[in-house]
Amino acid sequence: MARSKDFFFYPYNHIRLKASQDHLRTCERLYKLFKQAELPFRVAARRDAWQDQLQDPSTDYVISTGGDGTFLESASHLTSSHTTLIGIRSSRYSAGELCAFKECQLDQLVEILTGSKTFKHCLATRMQATIITEQQLLQPSLSTPPQHSVPVLNDCLFVSAHPGAASRYLLRGNACGTPLVEKHISSGIWVYTGTGSTAGALSAGGKPFAKDDPKLAFRLREPLRQSSGMLSYACPPFKLHNGDFLPIAAKNYSMEHLYTQPLIIKNLMEKAYLVVDGRDELLIHRGDMIIFEPAPPLKLVDKIDKNNTA
Repeated sequence: MARSKDFFFYPYNHIRLKASQDHLRTCERLYKLFKQAELPFRVAARRDAWQDQLQDPSTDYVISTGGDGTFLESASHLTSSHTTLIGIRSSRYSAGELCAFKECQLDQLVEILTGSKTFKHCLATRMQATIITEQQLLQPSLSTPPQHSVPVLNDCLFVSAHPGAASRYLLRGNACGTPLVEKHISSGIWVYTGTGSTAGALSAGGKPFAKDDPKLAFRLREPLRQSSGMLSYACPPFKLHNGDFLPIAAKNYSMEHLYTQPLIIKNLMEKAYLVVDGRDELLIHRGDMIIFEPAPPLKLVDKIDKNNTA
């Protein structure tokens, strides 16, 4: 029998049960504090049609209770610049890097909402991925409009539909101010915001930058190079290996206007995915192109500590 402190040997259902119990306890305490403070609120569960409720412009705050997954899904549905998103990590079993509060800090949250205590807010940069097919590019007046992703707070990952296969694509960008096109073979490519710079891109060797920085960044995952007729992981010669850029809103999606885009991915595989904020998978066919446009920023409260007072 495993010792109780040995987390590795816990049955998975036991961990899920503990997380669920923690979550319910956090929600119950939060409701109790709101009622005691006479704060008007309404509850929107993820399984319900909560998207319409999150887009209500009269809402001052959206409190995301759960972990980073709930936080990112809430962020994708928020369109009003008036609404502030606040995350609560409801269980120690949940990932909560984006959540400003823990369960033990709910009293501080109520002090913010009642106005007795203020904290600094951040306008976090977001982006929107746009997928353009070859038909839409060649015959824009005869085809359907391009597909757009939801507003992205964290990152986009372009990757092969098969998790073990190499990703093959063309990348068009700028190297030292000069437009350049390269054919890449890698494990995929990250495109991310300042918020996402501390997530998967950091593990791939990227450097963090501020959440309110208007730029986006990109970084290849495990790029391959041709060396004496053999593929190697060492020292990729790509000039477009990583970098940053300011996203530009496309006036239209004709070839003429796409030339002004600072970064374009063109898929060379039969089937690929663009994974948005680690959740939504957008299917990308051979020849499809992806550009990254600015989306409205999101007002949020950063992690609460002694330095985050206004």
